[in-house]
Amino acid sequence: GDVYKRQRVTTFDAWFYNGEPVSVTEEEVLDGANWFAVGVGEIIGAANVVFQELDGGWRRYTFSTLLRGRRATELWMKLHVANETIVLLDEELVRHRSKAANTIGRIVDLAVIPKDGRPADFRRQAFKMLGNSLRCPPPYNIQGKRDASNNLTVSWTWRTRYIETGVPGPATPNNSRLQFDMEIVDDHDNRVVLRSKGLSTSPSTTVGYSLTYTAAEQTADGLTPGNPVSVILYDLSTAAGRSLPADAVV
Repeated sequence: GDVYKRQRVTTFDAWFYNGEPVSVTEEEVLDGANWFAVGVGEIIGAANVVFQELDGGWRRYTFSTLLRGRRATELWMKLHVANETIVLLDEELVRHRSKAANTIGRIVDLAVIPKDGRPADFRRQAFKMLGNSLRCPPPYNIQGKRDASNNLTVSWTWRTRYIETGVPGPATPNNSRLQFDMEIVDDHDNRVVLRSKGLSTSPSTTVGYSLTYTAAEQTADGLTPGNPVSVILYDLSTAAGRSLPADAVV
């Protein structure tokens, strides 16, 4: 689903041993309430929480009215498996916290410790500081449109990396210049790059962003014009380079 639209049909169940999550308003979710780190990376906001059962000290809840991919974590929306770890994030912990640029690349040990827990009782895990807060969020809403000659125009929606509480969708651009990279790959899984294209433009709240992959270029790259094309899009920042990838078949 779209990362800026509430999912009112999708639900998930989770077991909790410590803590008792409760429902909040949809507006409170926008402000960071009921945000959960689920699995390897996605942050999900949930407005509705319903208690289902108690089993051996574990409580099962059903979560619904979801906002997916909070803080540009939509890359992990497709990577969920059964029996993942879920952690309720404190509202303060999902706010942007500045770190010195020299911390990028540093290995740190982190542990999830419940309130009143002893640090010595919990396993630490090594993480590498990647500087993702300096990276632009990846583009989204990638679409393709062909003309009568099978020239393919790939369009997308840009997202500012400016973090502001309560902003559910694209915000006013705060960059003086935008740069995007688009890679055309031979296969959605193998991702051998056939061609790269770039776009440098001024930000706009009314004009979309797009690149054209001509029929002649498709033929030169060994593709059949008119057939589906796998693309990967990146937003670029001068501070941290490419964003996480956003891929689509158009």
